[in-house]
Amino acid sequence: MAKLEPMEKRVDYLLRQCSEHLANLRRIQRDNKINKMRADNLQKDKDANRAELSKNVGLKEKLEKLCRELQKDNNKLKVSRQTGRQAGSAQGNIKHQDKYTHTQRMWC
Repeated sequence: MAKLEPMEKRVDYLLRQCSEHLANLRRIQRDNKINKMRADNLQKDKDANRAELSKNVGLKEKLEKLCRELQKDNNKLKVSRQTGRQAGSAQGNIKHQDKYTHTQRMWC
């Protein structure tokens, strides 16, 4: 009987160790499952952010292209206005001279 008692104590000890290890394993599995879900959610967020970033980059490029076209058009308009003013002022000078000579002829 004396020999059985140390054996029972050993068995009890091993059973406690096994139950502790089993509880630890279940806790680790639960934590692993939670961490896996977090990783999946983070990957989804990362993919969504990358898609949004590429969309924003595309829109930015489009806007920059439109801005460059608008600047070109504005520069063309400036140049055409300046040439129009120069031509208009030359024509205005001619018209003014015509009126001036016409009025001088009337008075003379």
